[in-house]
Amino acid sequence: IFAFSFLMVIKNKESKKIASYNVQENLLNVLKRFGHGEGMLIILHRLSLLIENLSPLSEAQSNYEMEALERIGSALSEYKNAVLPEVNRINSLLSQLDLRGDESIKYSNYASAILQSSAQITNNCELLFNNILEKDKIKAKEEAIFSIKKLRDELAGLRSFAMSNFSVEIPAAVELAIKKFTEQYPEIDIQYSNEKENARAVISFSDFNESLNILVQNAVDELRLNKRESSLIKVESFVEEERVFINVEDNGTGIPVENFEKIFSEGFTTKPNGHGIGLSIVKKCLEQYDGSISAGKSKIGGALFVMKLKVV
Repeated sequence: IFAFSFLMVIKNKESKKIASYNVQENLLNVLKRFGHGEGMLIILHRLSLLIENLSPLSEAQSNYEMEALERIGSALSEYKNAVLPEVNRINSLLSQLDLRGDESIKYSNYASAILQSSAQITNNCELLFNNILEKDKIKAKEEAIFSIKKLRDELAGLRSFAMSNFSVEIPAAVELAIKKFTEQYPEIDIQYSNEKENARAVISFSDFNESLNILVQNAVDELRLNKRESSLIKVESFVEEERVFINVEDNGTGIPVENFEKIFSEGFTTKPNGHGIGLSIVKKCLEQYDGSISAGKSKIGGALFVMKLKVV
């Protein structure tokens, strides 16, 4: 009975850990929508600019001013319909996290600040449409702009903090990915060597898995396109100077030196039917976690790609 109870405790802890990790994964996916150039951030930026350009109350009766208020009203509706539901979802996910200690306090502080800023945006923007004193309208305008900036900053801070709390056990994740390719392409020899057991890197599992899959799939496509007597892909991971290195190389035709940088640009491709998207996705993905990727020439004759990620 004791052994059974002990196993149930362990199983419950593991289930909670997995559930919490899934919540963090979902949280990060929502926060990505507030990243630079993303739709949610564009809506906030537009609303801020419209409020900033609003003329003083003394000109409020002009057609221009009425049009400006209409544009603010439209942007505010977009904020309420698109941004607020995502902000509420973020807070809902934060409440589901199974955390303890300083980490829990930090997430709780972010949740409070985000809720406060989002509410102040709505309240101050709505005041601009009311018949209030000029000094009160100026104050509402300033506080609305400040609240938008504060919300953007808090979301960026939360996103950075959430990313720093993600970690993947690299050897296990690599072996899982390689197993799939080995089963799918038995004619290609795919090898993996690892210098440090249980090495963990700062990145979500889904982002690491997607990045590695793109690199290995590219190598597979190259080897299948330019058939050789023996096709080889080598994946290697090791830790050096607080970074986890993951090398992916093949014995294909390789990459010309002049394309080592260009190959990560969106739209650039050397494949006959390629779209030039995969490697740019990998680059953007890794950079979100303060990681990087570079291309070079492999010692076994083909292309070499080196991913670098922060050690946990």
